[in-house]
Amino acid sequence: MMVMPAGAKEGAQIVQTRKVTLDKPIVIVGFPGPGLVGTIVAHHLIQMMDMELIGTIRSPFIPAIAPFYSGALRAPIRIYASKDGKIVTVISEVALPTISLPYFAYAISEWAQNNGATELICVEGLAKKEEKKKIVVYGAAEPEILKELLEHDIPRLPVGFIAGMSGAIMNECLMREVDGLCLLVEATEDAPDPEASAEVVRSLNRIRGVNTDVKQLLDEARTMKKQLRDLADHTGKVKEQERRNSPVPIYT
Repeated sequence: MMVMPAGAKEGAQIVQTRKVTLDKPIVIVGFPGPGLVGTIVAHHLIQMMDMELIGTIRSPFIPAIAPFYSGALRAPIRIYASKDGKIVTVISEVALPTISLPYFAYAISEWAQNNGATELICVEGLAKKEEKKKIVVYGAAEPEILKELLEHDIPRLPVGFIAGMSGAIMNECLMREVDGLCLLVEATEDAPDPEASAEVVRSLNRIRGVNTDVKQLLDEARTMKKQLRDLADHTGKVKEQERRNSPVPIYT
């Protein structure tokens, strides 16, 4: 049994607003990062699979920001479920301070485990070191899952670190009976990267049978450029504040 960290409930608490029946779901987590890959992928899956909003996260660490689209308010961090209860998506449209991440990771992982989740999949962008012709999605997971990924042409990175929310959630998975998988792709650090996001969706289609077309993702990402740019700017400001401390590279 997991030991709850001190102040966990006060740090981050999932508020389920709709009762649903989940069927050993896969939980896909997308938070802002390089290229906004996590957020773009999560948004695409929610739209294409017509997922239902089932909850939000309450936390004093969430910035005082209330997103709205066409005038309609929605929480900055939301939880959606597919109609068949097999896929859950957690999406964030705000960047969070590093100090808060263990609380969110614990809340998401605890909720996933209590709802019978079999796997937590984090989607993460890697800041590009150089321009490459081919976009490659990498996998980081426990050995048995890595073997499966290689069968689907998803290579592993030789050595490095997963930072941010994805790193915190992967650490939680190592201590739980929930498999952890992080899909990483090189992306533009300071601007939305729909092409990298589309490649992650293609990988999810292959390994988990998500079966969503990426054409709409690419079209919508370009039309939403202003909104995505605002989120990228906000994420950059949070990261700039964090750089005053000791930054941890996401991989080497």
